Amino acid sequence: MVVPALLLCACATGPELPPPAAGTGHVVVGMRLIEKTVDDTNVSDEYAVRRERHITGKTLPDMVVVLEGNSGGSATPDKAEITLTPEGFSRRQLLLKAGGSLTIANKREDAVSIFGFSREGHEVAVMLEPGASSTVPVPNAGAYEMVTEADNSAYAVLHVVDSGAAWIGPSDQYAVFRDVKPGTYRAVVYQARAEGWSKEVTVAANGREDLKAELKVAKRR
Repeated sequence: MVVPALLLCACATGPELPPPAAGTGHVVVGMRLIEKTVDDTNVSDEYAVRRERHITGKTLPDMVVVLEGNSGGSATPDKAEITLTPEGFSRRQLLLKAGGSLTIANKREDAVSIFGFSREGHEVAVMLEPGASSTVPVPNAGAYEMVTEADNSAYAVLHVVDSGAAWIGPSDQYAVFRDVKPGTYRAVVYQARAEGWSKEVTVAANGREDLKAELKVAKRR
């Protein structure tokens, strides 16, 4: 079931929701950005080492929240899109359900090869002429580092999950997981190339758990 994203307000609790279905509960994850003065840092992965600035901003787009261990409660998208522009990828993070499809477009003036590598050993690859796009299936779960062979500054992270309980949106909105079966889960918030957040949560029948994820971002200078 798709749940509309609701804006964060100044109140202490999350958005108003109807009662959960009988025998289930709700989980609501809000995000609070904590600004800290930081310098550039070396960011390394299996394929490259890049010197990058920490993510900045009062609001961050494309935050990914996953309720691990739950199969429902939110609608994980089965399609995702990203564009390679002269400045880099149009998005820093994407979310996709395993078995879905990823559409990649090339808005550069040269042909380019784009790759996505996961630490589990899976790969997404496409060669695109200028102005072309291609849709590729992504059958396997994992966090894919999206890179190009020509430009190490272009990167994004494609989160592919088996769970149906995952959400993507800006940091000033709530991730709402409705009608979750009682049990213990882990809520995980991902930031692109920055420290994320996670917390174990126990859902009770007919209850609601409100979580606040505190995420560090670079202070505007």
